Amino acid sequence: MINLDTVTGYNGTTSGLQLYTEDGTGYYLEAENIQSGRTQLYYTLTQEDFDALIPILENRNGKIIIEVSNGTVSDSEGNGTDDCGYYRHYDSEKFSPGDYIQNVFIYNPDTNSVDDILYRVDTLIE
Repeated sequence: MINLDTVTGYNGTTSGLQLYTEDGTGYYLEAENIQSGRTQLYYTLTQEDFDALIPILENRNGKIIIEVSNGTVSDSEGNGTDDCGYYRHYDSEKFSPGDYIQNVFIYNPDTNSVDDILYRVDTLIE
């Protein structure tokens, strides 16, 4: 079990997701969608992936759901869309129009609300 308050960063690749913590240790999740156990990882790269994730978020019942997706910044105000075409807002001081961003969302395990995100990390994909 990992205390999410201690997460200082992450590295997401096609092979997995490495979470880094304050004490120098970390937690690694395989890249494939992990659908068993208390912590579950989902990549939402297509509309089908997104559609499959919604009922899981609505029924997480204490599970820690981590979503990894990508999006593009559209303008200088930080407006953008994810790869499925849904709106995303990005930090306009950190990102520029046209930047391709990997987003990691960690959802609150204590609720089933699809927009109850405890942590969000956005990283420029170069």
